[in-house]
Amino acid sequence: LVVPACTAAYRQEPFDSKWQRDQDRQPIPKPNSAHNIENWEIAYHQILNPLYLAINTPVKARALGRLLGVAGPKESENVNRWDEVPDSSWFTNRLGRRSLTPDEIAKGPRTGPGPSTAGPWTVIKGKVDGVSPGFVIKDAAGDVYFLKFDPLGFSGLSSGAEIVSTLILHAAGYNVPSNYIVHVPRTIFTLSERATTKDRYGRKRAMTQEDLEFIMSRINIGADGTVRVFASKGLAGVPMGPFTYDSRRRDDPNDRIPHQHRRELRAYRLFSAWINNNDVRAQNTLDMYQGEPGEGFIRHYMIDFGSSLGSGSILPKSKKTGYEHRVDYSVMVPSIMRLGLKEPYWEANQSSEIPSIGIFESGNFDPRRWRPDLPIRALALMTDRDAFWATKIIMSFSEGAIRAVVEEGRYPEPGAAEYVVRSLRERQRKFGEIWYRRMTPLDHFEVRSREPEGDVLHFQDLAVLHGIEDGTGRSVFYTVWRDQPHARDSLVQPRTVVTDRHQVPIPVLDGGAQGSFLNIRLEVEQSGRRVGKGVVVHVHQAASRTLFITGVERLR
Repeated sequence: LVVPACTAAYRQEPFDSKWQRDQDRQPIPKPNSAHNIENWEIAYHQILNPLYLAINTPVKARALGRLLGVAGPKESENVNRWDEVPDSSWFTNRLGRRSLTPDEIAKGPRTGPGPSTAGPWTVIKGKVDGVSPGFVIKDAAGDVYFLKFDPLGFSGLSSGAEIVSTLILHAAGYNVPSNYIVHVPRTIFTLSERATTKDRYGRKRAMTQEDLEFIMSRINIGADGTVRVFASKGLAGVPMGPFTYDSRRRDDPNDRIPHQHRRELRAYRLFSAWINNNDVRAQNTLDMYQGEPGEGFIRHYMIDFGSSLGSGSILPKSKKTGYEHRVDYSVMVPSIMRLGLKEPYWEANQSSEIPSIGIFESGNFDPRRWRPDLPIRALALMTDRDAFWATKIIMSFSEGAIRAVVEEGRYPEPGAAEYVVRSLRERQRKFGEIWYRRMTPLDHFEVRSREPEGDVLHFQDLAVLHGIEDGTGRSVFYTVWRDQPHARDSLVQPRTVVTDRHQVPIPVLDGGAQGSFLNIRLEVEQSGRRVGKGVVVHVHQAASRTLFITGVERLR
């Protein structure tokens, strides 16, 4: 009884057209230790979780119910009455809430020019082993930055991908670090006497000048002696380790919703598909305790996008990256049964022939078939409502905004930036072509006063707005009914076509009595065929006939 009551209280906010704010930044004690799950994450997602789902009776029953049409998928839990995600320590509505200029999007989370080059960069930690070399440095201003370098022979490959992906995800609403691309002389690096590194077994040891020279031997040095550096500014607060894509963090009282049922984590599948961020796993996330001990809270970050676009971090991506899991049972079994005679559809993927881009194609791309390296449960639970929410944000990126973001990647080859812009634009359109036709694409609802006609419900058809449809043969129908204590579902207006395709007249209820509720169901038909199952807008009539939209319900 208590849990549903709390859920109802969480969902119901008074007439907040800006989608509210989750109260998950309450002061909590600083957790004692950081979580580290790297050693078992792959086994969990590839073996343990598939076995659990295979023998889980409720999961199988719900799947059977969906197949028979008597049950729907479990929807995300952190969604408010507007079918939006409130601002929280996980996500901040940016482009989804208002228009951002290309300059604002290209700036992202960055508040300054980046690491200072007025003095030497002191190396305080190094990464000698592993797939990619790197440092942790303090610049002349005393700020800490994590440095990474492009693989030999592929200048701009991983650094460009990281910058572009970081700025896109920030504009979408995720928490990300402030990242920069800087060209510096090779001689700017000096080794701190207290610098440390780890050996191949993970044991800490003192870092030597030989270690520094070894790392420098594995990076691209320009003809002018400069080095292209990807610099990520240290996040504010105390690191608490990564977060998982399911369950909850037990030492965080604010973390009350299972992660697999958070919409921003489910829909991360679509944002990652757009930028081909295949390395979606807990190790590329980070929780930061921000604030004084006992007065702070945990903020959740997405980090490390070196395996996005056409970059595989240390090399260009292979043809199948983003099209299959590392170990993909759903592909392996049919392939064995066909004796390998049918060629995988991703074999048609073509390289860009640009060293800093690699394979980042759009012709063969299908958002529904995109897959990360690991079968992350939260991503697999994404519903059409989650996908529609993400699609609205993805389609909000204008060509100018995408171009401004790509220019921040500072690709070295002529034509490289234009190739990325074109590919992102072509991939972007496919999201709209799928989910603007699967769900009723009406949004931006607003009550407006029209004299002398009276109040109207104004809205926009996103498919027409973003050029997915031209509006030819397209009609919008509406049905109006009201809820009253003794006359529930009392019909006010039967199904009627909208003469002005962007607004519906709102009838006066009960002579203007306070407390009346009105429901307006909108449906779209394209050439006589219904698009989606409609959307219901709930309107409340307060004193003096003042009208408020109190909720939006998307039917599926």
